[in-house]
Amino acid sequence: MCLLLRRLPPTAGDYGWLVEPATRLLVRAFRREQVHSFLFEGPVAAFAGHLLIWLALPPEIAESIVTRSELQRLLGLRNVTRVERTPTRLLELRYLLDLADLRHELPGWRALYRRTLAASRPVTESLEPSDVYAITHTVFYITDFGREPARALSGAERARLIQLTDELQEGMIRARHWDLVAELILTRCCLARAGSPGDSAGWEALARAQAAEGQFLSPAVRHLVESVSSEPHERQELMFLTSYHTCLVAVLAGAVAGGVQGGARLSRRS
Repeated sequence: MCLLLRRLPPTAGDYGWLVEPATRLLVRAFRREQVHSFLFEGPVAAFAGHLLIWLALPPEIAESIVTRSELQRLLGLRNVTRVERTPTRLLELRYLLDLADLRHELPGWRALYRRTLAASRPVTESLEPSDVYAITHTVFYITDFGREPARALSGAERARLIQLTDELQEGMIRARHWDLVAELILTRCCLARAGSPGDSAGWEALARAQAAEGQFLSPAVRHLVESVSSEPHERQELMFLTSYHTCLVAVLAGAVAGGVQGGARLSRRS
């Protein structure tokens, strides 16, 4: 979240109120040896996640904890690009390595995309939630969260993915899977100009689903939370844990949409 919001164009709005305290939290955490040492000796699968934290920090602070040259050395020493990964995780790794300006020999964007579930024209009715997450994250990385929608996707392929996104979103709204509804809103923002006819369905569903306190809970999840905890503070904590990611993704979707709309207005004026 911190990394994406910091990279958005000024037209997206000012998110300093959210980025600054979150960044301070990340700095405190990453300075701890037991956290940044994961880059050196933790599971190789955790390298990408810890590189993401490094990228989210202010550059001068990140370099003071682990230098870019150290990361470059670790990339080869720890077989980071050689171990088996799912196609989406491989896209994620390439995305992060490019942002970190680290040299690597991973295939190009189009070649990596062709390996993914999103590129395989899947039957939507047979997809599990984990599959839908793989599709949304593929679009996030391949388009750089909407900054480069044509980097590896033709106009026809983007149109197909928009149709796929709309079909999946309809199913997730029916299932009341609000986290994936939010992810699919963000996916659509990455693929299409904000303000197109299909944009409103997901936003309207989230608005109806959001409780006054801010949570996104289906009746089944709310019943589960209330049944496993009788203490009010425990319920609040469980509700936060089940809703915080949906809230963050909704913020990101709004920010990306705002950046696209603002950029389009500036282009028309010029």
